Amino acid sequence: MKLLENAKVLVTGGAGFIGHHLVSELLKYKIKKIYVADDLSTGLKSNLTPFSKDSRLELIEIDISDFNKVENLPAVDYIFNLAALVSVPLSFSESAKNNNINIVGFQNILEYAKRHQAKKIIYASSSAVYGNPTKTPISEDAIIKPTSPYGFSKSINEIYAKTYKEFFDIDSNGFRFFNVYGKGQKSDSPYSGVISIFREKMIQNGEISIFGDGEQTRDFVFIEDLVKILISSIELKNTSEIFNLGTGKSTSINELFNTMASLFNYNKSPSYKEVRSGDIVESVADIQKLKNSFDIKATTNLHEGLKFLKDNLQIT
Repeated sequence: MKLLENAKVLVTGGAGFIGHHLVSELLKYKIKKIYVADDLSTGLKSNLTPFSKDSRLELIEIDISDFNKVENLPAVDYIFNLAALVSVPLSFSESAKNNNINIVGFQNILEYAKRHQAKKIIYASSSAVYGNPTKTPISEDAIIKPTSPYGFSKSINEIYAKTYKEFFDIDSNGFRFFNVYGKGQKSDSPYSGVISIFREKMIQNGEISIFGDGEQTRDFVFIEDLVKILISSIELKNTSEIFNLGTGKSTSINELFNTMASLFNYNKSPSYKEVRSGDIVESVADIQKLKNSFDIKATTNLHEGLKFLKDNLQIT
């Protein structure tokens, strides 16, 4: 990609699960410099160890909710904003933290982009902005009605990004991530995805809990597909568009459990627990807008992605 040749890039949250996969993909291009801004509260330095000898990469330990530190970050051409508190349950119990990182932090990044005349911001929104939709698949013009402080914070980010485009001509693209999974996703924190949790429990032959009746549906998107789409969005100019980033395929939690149990030779039955606050019943993306705008698609089907995780059994 010509636009990335000799470019300087900032990746906030770059030591996290999605972030380090994005950094790995970016380093395949002839980039001049990649600055990773991460407070390491959930991200890990070890995620960046494979790239530690690449002089183009620099880690800056920083909390993006502190504007005095953000404004002093080096000037860059492109910004990928992935830093966030990403747990729906934690957004209820730690709502102030959710606000500071997800809303104040994002506004700080927008202001930084304005002051340093960055060419574009690509940022993580979430399918959580939809709440419980009235119909599926969910298109980008569906009603925004989040059921958690996390989903609300992401909807505010989208408003901020459109405002900065209108008032200050800051280009951006927001991606409403559906359920992202892949190698390196932690299984032992409140931020963990259901696939990473099921995977470790099955490897250890532990007990598995499913919240609700297991018929709630999700759209699982493989990390390798996701980061390629994020990078390709650099080529979209003069925009503040929002895109669903999923596969358009619906899978119930019960279906997921059965598929993984077969792959991992797991013979125990799950334990069904009470539904958690903010949990969404149906979630699957309408990806027509994504298809119309990008040559790269989320093409890895769920069985292929799960088999890849089975064949790469490191517990991380």
